[in-house]
Amino acid sequence: MKMHELKTTQPYFDEVCRGAKRADLRKNDRDFKVGDQLLLKEYDPEIGYTGRSFIVRVTHVLEQFEALTPGYAMLSFEHLGLYATQAVSAERDACRDIAISVAKQSELDRVQYSRLEEEYWQHKAAFCAATKIAEAISARSKNEKKDRT
Repeated sequence: MKMHELKTTQPYFDEVCRGAKRADLRKNDRDFKVGDQLLLKEYDPEIGYTGRSFIVRVTHVLEQFEALTPGYAMLSFEHLGLYATQAVSAERDACRDIAISVAKQSELDRVQYSRLEEEYWQHKAAFCAATKIAEAISARSKNEKKDRT
């Protein structure tokens, strides 16, 4: 099993998170296999990665089908019910470390360094709050599905 990080734009990212989209056509340059996990990272062409991500597991890989362009695969997947909070937090921590290193190397003064660190923590706190809300919505949705059955 591999973990693949994939760039995902809107509206597709939200459709996956809602459960409305359960398959994706992708260039198969990563040798996707059943059981692989996909870390879907929301990407906005104007600003880059947004920090939102979601994890799914591949349940079926359709390749070499006459309707598919050679080298592409249709990936079916299931939700693992995980927003990638820890993965994104680790990524943000790494970015912070790099920013601090650059700040030290370029000899930014203490005020500039403090401002950089403060902006990082504000952004991280907002992201963690949004992720907790999303996780609560996901849990409620799962409970509602269980109640219907």
